[in-house]
Amino acid sequence: LRPKDQSKITGGKVLDKTGSKLNDRNTQSFAIKRLLQIAYLLKIVSVCPTNDGLFGKTTEKAVNQLLKKWGYKQTGVAGTQFVNKLSNEIKRKVK
Repeated sequence: LRPKDQSKITGGKVLDKTGSKLNDRNTQSFAIKRLLQIAYLLKIVSVCPTNDGLFGKTTEKAVNQLLKKWGYKQTGVAGTQFVNKLSNEIKRKVK
C-alpha cells in the first residue's frame, strides 16, 4: 500500500542537492522562473511563477510539482539537472 500524498515520504531520489531554492534572489532564480513560465504556457506545469526575481512560494510549488511528476523527492531545489530536464520537456512540446 502507498499513501496518496507521496510528498510525505522522507525517502526517494533527489534530483538536485544544490541550486536555487526558496527566498533566493539571483540571476539563476530569475532564469528558472522564466523557464517555469514557459512551461506553464505549454501546460507542462499548472503553477505560473510571478515576474519578479525572487524564488518564492509559487516558484517552489511549481518546482515541486515537476519533481513529483518526474518521480523525485519534492525538495524545492532547482539546480542544473532540474533545468536540463525542464528544458528537454519544453523542447519536446515545441517540436
